[in-house]
Amino acid sequence: MILRFILLVSLAIWFGGFTFYSTAVIYTAQEVLHSHLRAGLITQQVTRWLNLVSLPPLLLCLFHQYRLRFAWRGWFVKILGMALLIMILTQAGLFLMHPVIDAQVVDREVPDGVRFFQLHRLYEGIATLQWCATLVYFIAMLKIWSRIDSSHPASAR
Repeated sequence: MILRFILLVSLAIWFGGFTFYSTAVIYTAQEVLHSHLRAGLITQQVTRWLNLVSLPPLLLCLFHQYRLRFAWRGWFVKILGMALLIMILTQAGLFLMHPVIDAQVVDREVPDGVRFFQLHRLYEGIATLQWCATLVYFIAMLKIWSRIDSSHPASAR
């Protein structure tokens, strides 16, 4: 129960933070600052934090996956593992890409807008894939927990 609680809270902070950031913060920053570049200079810092915040939940997910290999077998564990693998690989890609995109901004200007836009689109695509994989992870995790709890009625009380 404690592992489930910590895992859920850490995923909620990371996944929820990313969801709120991508749906509200970016748009609001652009509206308030009237500039994609100025808003981007802020969101550049926020994405660094989002990348760092991903580490504890991903480590907890790995530990959870390791523990499940003893407790439960089946398709949902495989789906969970595949979703986690995608989450980890995409996070590695985001960590690698962030400094490359940062290097495109020189003295608070973007000298090569086409290159920056291409890299930024790729970054957004990787982040979206990660978001989708995390959603699949949540669904598989809840399904597994439901099956574990129903197969051990005394432990679910």
